[in-house]
Amino acid sequence: MPELDVSIQRAKRKLQAMDDAPKRETILVNPDTLREKIRKSIASKDEQDLQNVIKEAELAFLPEVSSDLLEARDTLESLGGGRGGTKRADFLHNKLNEAMKRKDKVMLDKAINECVSAGMPELAADIQKARSVADILRGGTGDVKLPDTLRDQLALAINDKDINALEKAILETESARYPELSTDLRKARDVLENLGGGRGGQLSADTLRDQLRSAIREGDRDTLEAVMIQCVSAGMPELDSTIQRARKRLYDMKETPKRETVLVSPEGLRTRLKKAIASKDMSALKSLIEEGERACLPEVSSDLRRARDTLEKMGGGRGGKKDIDSLRRRLDEAMKAKDRTVLDKVICECVSAGMPELAADIQKARSVADILHGGTGG
Repeated sequence: MPELDVSIQRAKRKLQAMDDAPKRETILVNPDTLREKIRKSIASKDEQDLQNVIKEAELAFLPEVSSDLLEARDTLESLGGGRGGTKRADFLHNKLNEAMKRKDKVMLDKAINECVSAGMPELAADIQKARSVADILRGGTGDVKLPDTLRDQLALAINDKDINALEKAILETESARYPELSTDLRKARDVLENLGGGRGGQLSADTLRDQLRSAIREGDRDTLEAVMIQCVSAGMPELDSTIQRARKRLYDMKETPKRETVLVSPEGLRTRLKKAIASKDMSALKSLIEEGERACLPEVSSDLRRARDTLEKMGGGRGGKKDIDSLRRRLDEAMKAKDRTVLDKVICECVSAGMPELAADIQKARSVADILHGGTGG
């Protein structure tokens, strides 16, 4: 109904404004405070307290508290309450695999950090594989040590009060940059200092602090997150206040994320697509297909599909940046989660992509969505 076009466009503007102020997926807490809460819940063996603190820790997203979170999950499981929380290992596993497949260093580091923060031992092998890939992407050999190996080295050196062993273990753990070992590294530095050997390692707290302050000022989210994790991994309590400032800055930045969609008129986009198809302009086709993906307009999907077909016949591939396998996985995950709102959104995104390869998946998802909405799925 063309008479609805103006109202539809107004609704899309409202939706985009709402997307720029999303629901919070993280909370800001002090690591030591959270660690203390987790330990109290573990000691009390109160199922509800454990459930609550595990959910809080998942939202807090603190890799340095992951060992405590793991212990809380183990305690809850021993009480018959399951592993707690809402995060799923298979979802995180897929996220790691997607990041490794894309060979995107920033995306991979973020996925590793999220998996470490989850405190799930079933992800250990996946994390190690991802860290090996990340090391190769940074120009290394991919030969990275296991966190447990480094933790054992630190514990043995601490127990033996061996200055040389402490210096070696601190240096190796510094190089690994594993945020989940920050507490162990702090203990080792404290023991070494008490033995008269200084704080150990090659990293400078002043240099790291300056780098973190600079990242806070510059305001680039990816850079800030990377430098912050390096500071957390260093195991230096003198950086705590600056790290917390960085977390607050990141937290605020996540409230105004980068816009992933563009607001365009369906008719305007359709007209431009048709012109590019008629003129067989490869550059215009590629540009418009990407714009069509970002616009996420299901009503233009047929035109987008024809643009992809035309580009492919010209030898330019299917165009765009969206990945069929990624969209298919998102559909599967939404169906498994049985969340009507999420499933409807993913179906809309897949339809909007104009990819005939997804037709069977979309049909299956629509059947599931119909059941979730009270229908028969027929």
